[in-house]
Amino acid sequence: METRYKRHFNGRIQEVATYSKGRRHGTTSWFYANGFLERVAEFWYDQLHGTYYEFWPNGKRALKAEYIYSALESMEEYDESGNLIPEKSESITRPLGHHTRQNDCSHHRTNTPNSRTSSHEGDSLWWSGEYNGSRDSANDDGAR
Repeated sequence: METRYKRHFNGRIQEVATYSKGRRHGTTSWFYANGFLERVAEFWYDQLHGTYYEFWPNGKRALKAEYIYSALESMEEYDESGNLIPEKSESITRPLGHHTRQNDCSHHRTNTPNSRTSSHEGDSLWWSGEYNGSRDSANDDGAR
């Protein structure tokens, strides 16, 4: 497994992702330019698989979704105060044993839910190395 990091140009971490065999595998976390957590997702060899979270810029939960091999299973949306919005939440019922093999279905969703902010690929830098768990530093000399 390899951990890769991406920084905003202000020096703060934008993304921390783990890769296996060149594919996103494990936990990926995205951060706002101010350092607050924006999104967290679990991947299984480039497929969303597990719990996906989005957060408002104020730190409150905005969305929680469950994926099995990139197929959306359930989703809960929250307002900016972190309160569940029942009419925007759903659970998707699948036949028993439906996802025993990931390639059996043509309806698998491959995109993440709409993000509340855009990811500016040109406004950041990637690097690999050690991450100390801080949202502000990875291979960091203390400068911000």
